Amino acid sequence: MNQWFTVDRICIRDAFRGLKEGGKLRHGSRTFDYGDWAVWL
Repeated sequence: MNQWFTVDRICIRDAFRGLKEGGKLRHGSRTFDYGDWAVWL
């Protein structure tokens, strides 16, 4: 497995975990921008 792919997966996992813990991981909450990538819920 590519080293950068593994790092990206960890960053993405941590970002989603943070959204869930903050109660923001739900439909219609908004777009969250993380620099290199973003997620629109």
